[in-house]
Amino acid sequence: MDSKRIGQECQVQVRAFTPEGRDGPNFVPIYWITWFKKEHGELSGVASIELFEPTKEIRQLRVLNSEYIKRKPIAVPGEE
Repeated sequence: MDSKRIGQECQVQVRAFTPEGRDGPNFVPIYWITWFKKEHGELSGVASIELFEPTKEIRQLRVLNSEYIKRKPIAVPGEE
């Protein structure tokens, strides 16, 4: 993922897990970080991660816009 470019071109939203809802008294150190880019007048999701903060473990990584993927596509033998 081209995190430098995403950071320059996109807006970021950070949400934390609160089991009882947004204003609930309990908190779990799991964060969802999502990057958005304005396209055609609307915000569109570009990439997201789910982070477990105490261990810095990335539990999920999604890049929804291929222009931010740095590596070459995976080649599947027999597929064109």
